[in-house]
Amino acid sequence: MTVENQVYDVEHKKGAFHLFSTASSPIGQYGNEYAFFMTFNVDGTKVVYMEEMVDSAYSAKFFGQLQEWVRNNPENETAKAWADAVATANAQVGASEK
Repeated sequence: MTVENQVYDVEHKKGAFHLFSTASSPIGQYGNEYAFFMTFNVDGTKVVYMEEMVDSAYSAKFFGQLQEWVRNNPENETAKAWADAVATANAQVGASEK
């Protein structure tokens, strides 16, 4: 991710960030735009609240196409690595929701 812009409100312990991401994948380049809004604790050392905005329609389309590619290439080592990464992420999310 690269930071395009960042704004801090020290008095109110808040920050806003505009970022872009890029990545390579077996189905082509991925790129998205994000906005993060954070509230920090009293001494400013920890994030206590974070809100993220992202182009979810683009993400859903891209990752749907990637998932289809993985399903259609089960013997491909790259597809196996993507499938393992998704399984691990899903397991971690499931564990954190318990």
